[in-house]
This record gives sequence, C-alpha cells and structure tokens, in this order.
Amino acid sequence: MQFDACLIQFYREMATKSSNAKVREVFENLLVMEPHAQMELSKQTLELSSLEAQNRI
Repeated sequence: MQFDACLIQFYREMATKSSNAKVREVFENLLVMEPHAQMELSKQTLELSSLEAQNRI
C-alpha cells in the first residue's frame, strides 16, 4: 500500500501545481478513482485467498 500512498500524493501534487485546467482535471479525476481501484484490488485479493483456501481442503 506504500505505492498507492505515493501515487495518491503524486496525483494531489500534480493537481495542485498544474497551471493547465485540463491537466488539473485529469489528476483530480485520478484522485477520485484511486480509492475505488484500491477497494477493487482488495476484493479481488480476498476472492483469490478464498479460492486458494477452498482448494486446500
């Protein structure tokens, strides 16, 4: 999750520092999307763990 925190910080800095409105909008959208991507990855990881556990039985 360290990588995700760095990525979010990068998006935030780029959104703040950008003088171009379109570029700023892209990074703001990425900031909104990142938590959703993290949740999806967590769900997929749990599903894989569950499948792996079932296969051991």
